[in-house]
Amino acid sequence: MFWDKVFTAASQSGKSLEIDMHAKGVDGLLLESLASKPGLHPVISGKYWAEHCGLPYHQASIRAREAARPIEEGADLRGVTNYSRRFTRYGYGDFLAEDRPSDFMFRIWPGTQRLLLSGDPELAAGFGRYSTFAGSRGVDLCEPLFFKGRDDTAAHGARDPYAASDLQLGVRDWTKYKYTYLLWGRLLHDPDCDPRIWRRYLADTYGAAASAVEGALSSLSKVLPLVTVTHGASGSNNLYWPEMYANVPISARIHAGVPVSVRKPDPRAEKLGISYAYSVHFDEAARGDALIEYTADEESELIDELIIHDTDDANNWGGISPFDPTLFYSVDGYVDDLVNSRLDARYTPLEVAGWLEDLVRRGEQHLSFLRTAQTDGGAPDQAQLRRTVLDLEILARLGTFFAGKFRSAVQYSTYTATKDVSLLARCIATYRPARDAYAEIAELAAGVYQPQLMFGKEPYEGGTWADRLPSIDRDLAALRAELDEAPAGTPTSVVDDPPGRLADPGIHHEPPTAFDRGAPLELTVTGGSELAEVVLHYRHVDQAEAFQQLAMTATNDGYNATIDAGYTASSFPLIYFFAIKDRSGQQAVVPGFEPGLANQPYVLIHSSSRKGFHS
Repeated sequence: MFWDKVFTAASQSGKSLEIDMHAKGVDGLLLESLASKPGLHPVISGKYWAEHCGLPYHQASIRAREAARPIEEGADLRGVTNYSRRFTRYGYGDFLAEDRPSDFMFRIWPGTQRLLLSGDPELAAGFGRYSTFAGSRGVDLCEPLFFKGRDDTAAHGARDPYAASDLQLGVRDWTKYKYTYLLWGRLLHDPDCDPRIWRRYLADTYGAAASAVEGALSSLSKVLPLVTVTHGASGSNNLYWPEMYANVPISARIHAGVPVSVRKPDPRAEKLGISYAYSVHFDEAARGDALIEYTADEESELIDELIIHDTDDANNWGGISPFDPTLFYSVDGYVDDLVNSRLDARYTPLEVAGWLEDLVRRGEQHLSFLRTAQTDGGAPDQAQLRRTVLDLEILARLGTFFAGKFRSAVQYSTYTATKDVSLLARCIATYRPARDAYAEIAELAAGVYQPQLMFGKEPYEGGTWADRLPSIDRDLAALRAELDEAPAGTPTSVVDDPPGRLADPGIHHEPPTAFDRGAPLELTVTGGSELAEVVLHYRHVDQAEAFQQLAMTATNDGYNATIDAGYTASSFPLIYFFAIKDRSGQQAVVPGFEPGLANQPYVLIHSSSRKGFHS
């Protein structure tokens, strides 16, 4: 075994060494080999939200695509990673047992946001609280501008993200993100630290605009993490970059036929290990005669193919799974339950759209002041204020774009389910202003940011927002063509008045301090006399497992349920939450999300047998 030889050599050094192990595919055999070597202390490094940055809590469940599968006959050495232990690819897997032989460290990867300034004390404090989830060590962070110039894509001397000379920072480009670093550094260490620490920096940099900068960044910095959690187009940071979004279409027509990669296969691109879409960017000498020519539409389709191949059974936006399918609906999943009158307590795409719109509204309240401040010359660092305001303008429009996409995708999916053509017309009407918001980003960035912002060699890893517009327009054109051809259908009111979120569940739950392994665990909630049902959802802190559900029994003053002794006879901690419904059909998750989206929406409880680990 290769790694056994490596571990033996490390052990023979005579030093006490930590062995940092990427979580993907690590299994018991590998850990046993390490455990038998004196002086070696394994630390498994797992991904917080796939290869992206989501909200501070840890996903209640992984996508179905990450579930374990039987190893196929003929699978190579990656059979463990791709099949039997694929649930270790994008989260904490089954590495957080209380008697685990290794430490665990989370890593936040750079897929979500690489370029735009961000800074929200609530989110940073949330990561400070939950990066030690289930006794983990904490978190490593891939910093801003991560992968800039990756694969030699930015020539020496042309690596500055800014085209505008008065905004360029050269080798000091990191200084744009001082506020980001300050928040993460302080609040990861102490989530309750004094706000005056970062407000001093804001005042020194922005002067009278400091409070508005803090407020706008606090709201708009939540936009892309929220989109990441709820629209899990791909776990790969290479393929999925919400900040500069390669459009996944709403129309099901675009990918309804034979894929471009099948219609026009490119053997040389496959031989070189690159995407077909990248091959069209070769110069003439590199292209040669064997390389296939693609139209602009075909190239856009190829990029879509790459992105949606990493989500099961999806050929458009509606089929994309959230990264947390236990707490969030997909668009198609929501519509299917809606039209069949079986909605559960999960958060819906329309709620997500509402959250995004609210974040934009709150950000805009501060942006109106900042637009004036950036021209009056009063900030101590006027160039940094201009950089900040531009990034806030872009984030606000991204929030508007994604909110519109969620709403229009629900309308399209409902049209597909009901054949109500008015919903298709509404879909297009909702989509147009979302598209226009994205087009405004291209206009704002032109001449300020570089036209080729390179974070990798593939077309979806670079370029600028203007490059993404043709794909959005192609999607709108496909929807309009579908509307033109659609026969009249029966109007439906199914999306006009779905049951809302229960604002005040009216129940109280006091979590037990611990549970005893191998003993029944009784959980109680008090209140809730107007509720129709309360369901307990629980599982071990093991992402290879599915949640269990248990209808709670009504008592004189609330509800109770008991997790049986067989289930608690485990070395894993437990997580749980309650799904409740009142008599009018309104539902809620308890604890659920607080308005700041920075809390843990379920309860984590350890056993009384818990012991410390090496750290």
